[in-house]
Amino acid sequence: MRHAIIHSFALTLAAMSTTSLFADVINVDLNTFTNGSSVSDVNNQTAGGGQWWNPSNGSVSATFQNGRGRTGGRALVIGNNGNGNNGVVNNCATGRLTDAAGESTVAPNRYFEASYWFRTASSTYVDNFNLKSEGWGVDRTTWMRFQSNGVDGISAQAWGIGNLGDGVNDTGGYFTANGGFDQTGTNLLKLDFGSWYRVGLTVTFVDGANGVTNDVVTHSISNASGALLGSMSCTSWEQGARGYDQYNGGQIFGIDKLGFDSRMSGAYTGEHAYIDGISYGSFAVPAPGALALLGVAGLAGGRRRRA
Repeated sequence: MRHAIIHSFALTLAAMSTTSLFADVINVDLNTFTNGSSVSDVNNQTAGGGQWWNPSNGSVSATFQNGRGRTGGRALVIGNNGNGNNGVVNNCATGRLTDAAGESTVAPNRYFEASYWFRTASSTYVDNFNLKSEGWGVDRTTWMRFQSNGVDGISAQAWGIGNLGDGVNDTGGYFTANGGFDQTGTNLLKLDFGSWYRVGLTVTFVDGANGVTNDVVTHSISNASGALLGSMSCTSWEQGARGYDQYNGGQIFGIDKLGFDSRMSGAYTGEHAYIDGISYGSFAVPAPGALALLGVAGLAGGRRRRA
């Protein structure tokens, strides 16, 4: 499923820095998967093995289908298999990186970056559309959600350390029409059903004591022409788990893959969203925009590693 990232991208990265920019990057070529095949249920993924994962007890269906991609090729199709959507484990996840990103006690690299193309399967308004994407390791460390705005389009939101609701420790919010974000959900950015958008994620992990929200997560959305529609920064779920609400038992962890999760009603089965152009990696030094450049250019490839 993997091939070397093409030489022009390697040259682009080399020109950006004299230091090795990344330890592990995966650029997923969805056309290498069998048309109509499903993401399998494989527990205990082996790091670096490339095995995608979709739990048999989850609500999310995930298949690779021709003709759904941004340029007419194959795409990852996210749906719902009809058995509900409130299970603890209900998402599909990409293959794991060999080298995760996280704090120095749990991962070899401090920086994570990812990007992918996204659009709704429906070209017309669907009232209960709800899709999440997450940076995953042992559990989620980041999350972003696209959902029906109740009127005529899709709103986007991302939050940091959890559902504390005190207005101080919660960070993140809703993407707004002026390119910023707001916690109250006013002046929302409207995304259109049936249109492609580029979604970006960067995470900087910083070692720190319990309760110090020093990890920084940045989310971004661009349109099909590459114009930035909005970006926001918030803290990490990892920090919330450790310091505030003891999510996941207070365990800290890094990121080594992406997760996609349909939160639509179990009664609404079928195709919900298409995902294409998936790229993600862990970096030894900051490499802002490296994977975004790869995704926007639409380059095909797989994995490349540097010392």
